[in-house]
Amino acid sequence: MAKTIRVGVIGAGAIGKIHVDAYRELPDVEVVAIAEKGTRRAKERAEVCGVDRYFGDYRKLLELKEIDAVNVCTPNYLHCRQTLDALKAGKHVICEKPMAMNVAEARKMVAAAKKARRTFMMAFCQRFFGPGQTAKKLMKSGEVGKVYHVRLEYIRRRGIPGLGGWFTSQAQAGGGPMLDVGVHFLDLALWLTGYPEATTASAGSHRVFGHRKDYTYLGMWGTTPVPGGPFTVEDLLSGFVRFKNGMTVKLEAAWACNSDTRGFVEILGDKGGLKILPDVEFFGKRHGHLVDMKAQFKKVNGYVEELRHFVGCLRTGRKPMATGEQGAKVQRIIDALYKSAKLKKEVRV
Repeated sequence: MAKTIRVGVIGAGAIGKIHVDAYRELPDVEVVAIAEKGTRRAKERAEVCGVDRYFGDYRKLLELKEIDAVNVCTPNYLHCRQTLDALKAGKHVICEKPMAMNVAEARKMVAAAKKARRTFMMAFCQRFFGPGQTAKKLMKSGEVGKVYHVRLEYIRRRGIPGLGGWFTSQAQAGGGPMLDVGVHFLDLALWLTGYPEATTASAGSHRVFGHRKDYTYLGMWGTTPVPGGPFTVEDLLSGFVRFKNGMTVKLEAAWACNSDTRGFVEILGDKGGLKILPDVEFFGKRHGHLVDMKAQFKKVNGYVEELRHFVGCLRTGRKPMATGEQGAKVQRIIDALYKSAKLKKEVRV
């Protein structure tokens, strides 16, 4: 591969700009162009992102021979089609979470990457921030031992993203907070525990706040509400997942609820335990005594490190740390959680 890796970003909203800015921190990487829906919006976002070339149709971006890789940073319902098109055009791909609308789409993406012989990576950024990296080292040290249970929560007291827009449309998002933010912590938990095979899932979902019209009360997250738009997803989902190795996971994700805002992954092992985010806390036994301590970790920009890893994989040909296969496993579990919530019973994963 050429010394300078040239990238195109499809979807230059909030997360797309984060990716553009992160690439600027890396040597010998150039963001050649961005694509947005519609030429006018593409031009506006190009100015915000500081990128000269822009397209109102992502397929025009894919026609650029000089582009080596693309970042798919669009709404969920576009991930599969745009990834497939990018791979067919011979580009390497890093795709934002969630991988797709369902596991059938996710499997198509994995198969297409293999057929095209191109690198396909999931943008699971929580692995690349300091706490995730430090927790992984502690897991490898053996001090936690065999993991038997995991708790994870991503709770916003108020923070529905773009009420009435694509975020809150079942047809365009596929789901609410579990698919939007819970997916990050589910991946982190599975990555830290070696991605065991899930067997069953049970869940309940609730839609309590999204239909209310008092936007000040609800609180928005990142994008402007669309009056009269849809709210056809949950605003809270809780679940329980069993795994083939005996491990269990209890999870909860919410955009709005009458509770405090918090987010963590807690891992319980037969030797020790970890609580990750915002710090890394270890609970175990040392020198015959029970101890609890905070581990030191390096504060880094996880988005920069994520893209550094992606670019490194392109240069060396090595397999990315966050694979499409893992993304499909996460999607399979989330699909089962939503199915269970709909049927009101435990289901096979």
